[in-house]
Amino acid sequence: MATKILSHVFLSFVFCIFLLFPPHLVWSQSISGPEGEFKCSLKTRDTKFDYTYLSTLNVKIVKGVVKEFSSIQSAASPGDEHSCTIDLSSLKQVASNEGILLTTGSKAGQEGECDILISKSSNEMLVRFKNCKSTKEDIFCSPRHFWSDVAMNISTQKCRYPDKEN
Repeated sequence: MATKILSHVFLSFVFCIFLLFPPHLVWSQSISGPEGEFKCSLKTRDTKFDYTYLSTLNVKIVKGVVKEFSSIQSAASPGDEHSCTIDLSSLKQVASNEGILLTTGSKAGQEGECDILISKSSNEMLVRFKNCKSTKEDIFCSPRHFWSDVAMNISTQKCRYPDKEN
């Protein structure tokens, strides 16, 4: 009788663990992902065309699950401003072997949907935006703006554009 009760208690415990930490939302064991709260902003100036570019990123990851995500990127000159903005309310986390994947669709890579991949290499977190200007239901960018990928040093929480020297 005691063995049967212990067996039920153990199975209840395992069931609760799966409810709290669904396996499809946790990073693959082969991927070492960033954990914690990360915030950075990056401001660059293009004197030739008189534009100022601003990018902010806010990410909170707990046990492989994104709890907070927001990003704003803008380009402004006197009398002209364009921007993109997105946050977790428009996204959901789906399984990925490449890192943490946030999408507006039901799965990654769907036509007309936005995918954001968060990955880690060495001491850097890379956030890549794919097709995130707009979806069938949401507009994330003003007509003449677009997303740039952002890399963040995890230790210093300083951002840079990975495709440019900063």
